[in-house]
Amino acid sequence: MRIFNSIQPFLVISLLSLIGLYSCDDLSQPSGIPDKTVTLLNLTTDSDTLSFRNASAIKDTIVSFNVFVQVMDKSDLASNPKVNMYETGEFQLIKAVELTEWNEITKTYQGSFTIEISTGVSLSTDLVATAITSSGNASNFLRKKFIISGLRLAKPIVENPINPDTLFIPLSGSINFLLGVKVTHPDGQRFINQVSANLTDKDNESLGDFILYNDGSAFLLENNLTSGDISSADSVFSRSFTINSSNKPDVITLTYKALDTGNQVSNSITSTMVISQ
Repeated sequence: MRIFNSIQPFLVISLLSLIGLYSCDDLSQPSGIPDKTVTLLNLTTDSDTLSFRNASAIKDTIVSFNVFVQVMDKSDLASNPKVNMYETGEFQLIKAVELTEWNEITKTYQGSFTIEISTGVSLSTDLVATAITSSGNASNFLRKKFIISGLRLAKPIVENPINPDTLFIPLSGSINFLLGVKVTHPDGQRFINQVSANLTDKDNESLGDFILYNDGSAFLLENNLTSGDISSADSVFSRSFTINSSNKPDVITLTYKALDTGNQVSNSITSTMVISQ
């Protein structure tokens, strides 16, 4: 009896194991073939840079350049690859192109970007290649930097700061005032990219950099406030500011400067503004 009792558990376990094995075989399903997502191998262009450095004048022009995407196997794709051009650091799409020309020898799709741009514009862009696989899923993507180098421009000119000499702190409520500066560009106002004012207090501690506008107060800032600029037809870039009863007496130094589309910095000018009780 003791021998039988010692063998019985082994028999039970063996029977359960057989049932388990039979059940697994009975419920098994064929495994799906994993979708191949790495189908795009290489993204290239005619050149890494589109240069206008030797252009004879600053003007709008139409230019074209070729872009190439090498793939692992054409049959892996449901359609032609696409290449999107974005401004670096931004989500704004500049241009999208479908690559329709196929080279069987190099396993490469080719397409052409045609864009209208000023010869004075310098811009860093990202080219992003994407595709849809034969199963309808997104493939891997490829990214490539593409630089547009504009014609060297003269620098913007900043002059005639606009600000109150003295501001008196109100006993209650608030007071609005305008800070501004005149900015011109020798090659045309459209080449002015950004105008700003830096404010520092009497202890030379920065109160911040503020973008100035020439939009006729059409641009919405934070909290749904407008810029406060009076006219978009002039060359005065400005912005509305506010002081209230919580402000303390101070002497504010204002430093104005501008940046053009060629990333050149203008001269800078300063003025002072007294905040008094």
